[in-house]
Amino acid sequence: MAIRLHSTSIEKKIRWIILLISVVVLLVTTSAFVVYEIVSFKQNIKQELVALAGVLSYNTRAAIMFDNQKDVREVLSGLQANPRVLAVQIYREDGTLFCKYVAPGAKPSGASKGRAIEAPLYFSLASIVISRPIMMNEYPVGTIRIEADMQQLQKQFGFFLTIVLTVLTISLIVAVVLSHRLQHFITKPILGLVKAMQRVSREKNYSIRSEKTSQDEIGDLVDNFNEMLAEIESRDVTLQQRQEHLRELANFDNLTHLPNRALYCDRLQQAIHQSGRIQSKIAILFIDLDHFKDINDTLGHRIGDLLLISAAQRLKSTIRVSDTVGRLGGDEFTIMLPDIKNAQSPMVVSSKILKCLAAPFQIEEHEIHISGSIGIAIFPDDGQTVEELLKNADTAMYEAKKNGKNTFQLYAEEMTSKTQSRIAMMGDLHHVIDRHELVLFYQPKIAIPNFHLTGFEALLRWNHHHLGIISPDLFIPLAEETGLIVAIGEWVMRDVCRQLKDWQAKGYPAAPIAVNVSPIQLRHNQFVETLRAILDETQVAPSLIEIELTESAIMQNVETTASILKEIKAMGIRVSVDDFGTGYSSLSQLKRFPIDTLKIDKSFVLNINRNKEDEAIVTAIISMARSLGMDVVAEGVETPEQMQILALKGCHQMQGYLFSKPLPSKSIESFMRTIQDPDEGPFRRFDPVTLGLPADVYSC
Repeated sequence: MAIRLHSTSIEKKIRWIILLISVVVLLVTTSAFVVYEIVSFKQNIKQELVALAGVLSYNTRAAIMFDNQKDVREVLSGLQANPRVLAVQIYREDGTLFCKYVAPGAKPSGASKGRAIEAPLYFSLASIVISRPIMMNEYPVGTIRIEADMQQLQKQFGFFLTIVLTVLTISLIVAVVLSHRLQHFITKPILGLVKAMQRVSREKNYSIRSEKTSQDEIGDLVDNFNEMLAEIESRDVTLQQRQEHLRELANFDNLTHLPNRALYCDRLQQAIHQSGRIQSKIAILFIDLDHFKDINDTLGHRIGDLLLISAAQRLKSTIRVSDTVGRLGGDEFTIMLPDIKNAQSPMVVSSKILKCLAAPFQIEEHEIHISGSIGIAIFPDDGQTVEELLKNADTAMYEAKKNGKNTFQLYAEEMTSKTQSRIAMMGDLHHVIDRHELVLFYQPKIAIPNFHLTGFEALLRWNHHHLGIISPDLFIPLAEETGLIVAIGEWVMRDVCRQLKDWQAKGYPAAPIAVNVSPIQLRHNQFVETLRAILDETQVAPSLIEIELTESAIMQNVETTASILKEIKAMGIRVSVDDFGTGYSSLSQLKRFPIDTLKIDKSFVLNINRNKEDEAIVTAIISMARSLGMDVVAEGVETPEQMQILALKGCHQMQGYLFSKPLPSKSIESFMRTIQDPDEGPFRRFDPVTLGLPADVYSC
């Protein structure tokens, strides 16, 4: 029973509790009332019998003394009018029966032998018997015993009990009805609370609230429950937001909100499975923004980030809903084109992308022009896995960059071997200084028309332990990409200073040496300090060092570059601009830099005697340099005709194969020993008069 009650609902429990209490209270009350009535009835009868016994004792005492039974029987016969009396016995003092009376038709319990004793008063409805002594002048003369008739009392009690049971039944019925109403009043808010909790548990909806129907403790419980739900709802919303944020971080690029590498690769893997089932093809477009690093360095990372966001939006606008564009990192994007028909489809999309990127970007007050290089790999022709497809598309993208950028390139198998060679070279590049594989060559700069030595340009070569001499055009871009250019540049500067000290010690004339500096090296935060430390360490005069920067390099982040060059110039080091004429600098920008020398790019010198446009450009550069008080050096001079035209236009310094190829230091020492010898010197074949170079007009 206890287990069944334990498993029943609170509604039934409360109902049973109310009923149980009601029954107990009614039973206790009824029992007490019944007992009280029985006791009262019997007490009243007893009192009547005691009074009757007193009267009979008084009336019979004389007759007992004189043994007159007749008078006693006459007295007792008068009891027939009293229905209460069942029987009366009068005993002598010695205990013998003197006289008795029995009501007509009654069955008395019988007289006891010996002295009569009063029966105890119980709650039962058994007959009542009392005994009283008969006194005469304070001396007992006998005993009277009276037994009451209880039939009338039993009838009255039966009637009374019927009424009580009727009232009890009605009370129980009322208790049942009231218990149902009362428990409903009590349990309604509790049941509402339970239903709300069940809904919350089932639906996981913490916005549900329980209705408050009372102001008591249950009402307080409802308030607390609702407050708890509100707190859970708030935390759940926060948790969902954080989970969504974590999902965004895990699957989407934080800047452009495009799928990141993880999500992109997952979608590509799914597309590969799908394509394998339906025998379709997928194109992977690997996109790298050209010259993005220059924009980052020039305008700052904030502008660069805004440019990436705009570029991402343009890329999204060029693709279908079924395509996926993702950002792998930096300025690298990739696009997946599922279910393509042939190789023409990704080529058409690539052309559209290049055209889209070519339109100017308006980023705040800056109008920015960029382009893109795109590599294309196709599943399953160019790879079976995500890794193969991305690697081969990346390889094709680098091939597009080699082909002049702002173009696209389909992957070809032979590109992989080139990439592997590039990776191997990049690995070896980390050890060039430790292995002592870097070598400096020096190309003289000559003054016209007297053919005096005015200085050298230091040219770096990599003497690879397997491949031999490697041109800087091949390894310098790799060094810049990996950041090794900083350490390599420091080595070059230190070795140049060491070579200058060595030549000075051997008595050779002091000739300045120009050192090419990468823009990455120039903007390294320790460049100026490192340069000053090397000069202090080697005790080389700053005037013997010249820093050469390309025109495009100095135009990156103009303010920062100008500040660094002014520091260098303040140290006494000369500054020259290499490959001048190939960049996009204006006169207003150029004059902001402390430049000593402009070097005319060899591409203009090569055809100066055959191309009027190149000749006009050279004339303009020389004129501009003179107007700004700068020296001019022509690069790539290979023929006497080129030398003559340049000299007549006012260019006094030249370098090129006409005078000398880049030479190692030992050969340069021989060159310096013989340069002034008119019979054995390297310029003995040149006659200024024959060349039409009046010595009194042209001098260095």
